[in-house]
Amino acid sequence: MRNFWWYEDIHKAFDMGILYRANKIFTIYYPIACIFILLFGWIRTIAPLICLIYLPLSAAAAWMLIYSSLQSYREKYGTPFVVFKIYNRHGMRYDSSLIDFLAAGFLLYTAYSQIKMMLILLKYTRFVDFIRLL
Repeated sequence: MRNFWWYEDIHKAFDMGILYRANKIFTIYYPIACIFILLFGWIRTIAPLICLIYLPLSAAAAWMLIYSSLQSYREKYGTPFVVFKIYNRHGMRYDSSLIDFLAAGFLLYTAYSQIKMMLILLKYTRFVDFIRLL
């Protein structure tokens, strides 16, 4: 049975190197970070820590989504960008670079909302003044 979560078969064939290990770490820590946001994101002292953990994970998720879809489209269709292509009419499955970019934008927007939430929770501290200077 193939394991598509961690690309073990592809790693054995092509030796993905550090990307293989980074993907393993990412698939474990991203759901954990999402659960921590839901459970503890409203607590004032924990919000900066969760934000610092979630921001790189969200950026990595957006990058991995775009990179994997562009590679997949290049393999399937010979071009990395596909506007809209239906490949199973009965199940209505489609490929679209536009949808992938929207999904990546949503991931980046959730990272932005984490920053805004952290700034709201830390409204009365000097850390906000430092962030505003950036």
